[in-house]
Amino acid sequence: MKTAKNKGKNIRGISPVITTLIISGTLLIILVIASFVSTNLLELQMANTEFEQAKTNMMLLDEVIQDVALRPGAGGYVQFNQRSGGIGIANNTQQTIKITAVPTVINSPSTTPSGNWKNPYDAYSLDNSPAYTSSDGSTQQYGNYGFNIPSNAIVTRVEVGYKAWTDTQGDDQISLTCSWNGGTNWAAWQNSGKLNNSVAFANVTWINFTSATSWDYSKLSNANFRVMVKGIKIGNRMDNVYLDWIPVRVEYYVPESDIYELPSSINLVYRGGSKVSGTDMRLRGYNVPYVPFNLTKINVTDSQTNMTDSLSYLRVETGSGVQIKLDYNRVRIINSGLIFVGSKRANFTEITFIRLLQGNTTGSGTVNVKAQNININTTTVEYNTNHVTLRIQIGNNQPEFVSLFSENPDAVTVIMITEVVIRISIS
Repeated sequence: MKTAKNKGKNIRGISPVITTLIISGTLLIILVIASFVSTNLLELQMANTEFEQAKTNMMLLDEVIQDVALRPGAGGYVQFNQRSGGIGIANNTQQTIKITAVPTVINSPSTTPSGNWKNPYDAYSLDNSPAYTSSDGSTQQYGNYGFNIPSNAIVTRVEVGYKAWTDTQGDDQISLTCSWNGGTNWAAWQNSGKLNNSVAFANVTWINFTSATSWDYSKLSNANFRVMVKGIKIGNRMDNVYLDWIPVRVEYYVPESDIYELPSSINLVYRGGSKVSGTDMRLRGYNVPYVPFNLTKINVTDSQTNMTDSLSYLRVETGSGVQIKLDYNRVRIINSGLIFVGSKRANFTEITFIRLLQGNTTGSGTVNVKAQNININTTTVEYNTNHVTLRIQIGNNQPEFVSLFSENPDAVTVIMITEVVIRISIS
């Protein structure tokens, strides 16, 4: 009992002072951690709030740029806060813009080098007064199509057309071929298939001979180019096969005569702070090479609706930090249909684009991004054909094609190019 009592006397309590120090230290650590967490949460909230405000400001800047683009000499600005992020200008050497016109010409023959069809010259024009044959295998050649193709042109398409039909009771057909060296060599025969048995239902049909040879201006000259048609009997007897017109359609372009080429462009980029989080998203516009609008025949898709579509492409990207990017690497195409230009009927099209130039970039903290319309350049080109295809290429991407076609065969094509130059400064 004595031993147990002595052991009890040896037990001592922890000093109140030490207890106070331990509790105070623990509370201090908790306070420091809480302060650190709250500070980081506050910084995170402020950074994300600033980034959300930057989205709004970038949309306002886009509106300012497109507004001043309509008014020569006009200007405007938007203020940006750069506490955690920053607004800047990026040179984009990959986003070049090149627009090339690819005319399509349709010519008719004016000679018949050889053959045994009846009234072969009646196939020179579309007038329902046809050439004809009732002999299986009979052929007729046509030449002198009068193509005036530039020597440096790149021929992209060659097609032979026909408007043909048979007698009411007939199922007979025709076959077509063409030569590029005066009749020495000919492309493989292409069969028309079953023809309509009434002129009322016969339409102009085109057969593609682009792959028959490597076409150039010399192979399409009057000396070298010919077309041949052949009558084909189907069944036990052959009735009359009629040929009203045998035109040729050629598509080509001249590389040195591009409508427009922009060697490089700039983008506006707002870089979010290190604490900003986000996801890729589109804010305005689309990543397309052109925004079409046809005043006479609107052909819309989800990404290209009408004239109010933005020339800009504004988006959030997260590939290298969270950024807001704005560029104008596209054109607007407005086709007004047929109008009179002097005494000519013209299929009139306007191509508009905004070109951004870099101005002075100074300042930190709160800055103003200024947009100034410094010039509007306008040029007009005319093509003596009713069908021109625009070839639009952005950087090294695959080109896009836009067809400008008038149903009036006598119409010319007039294209007006408007370049609006906007200078962007940051101060």
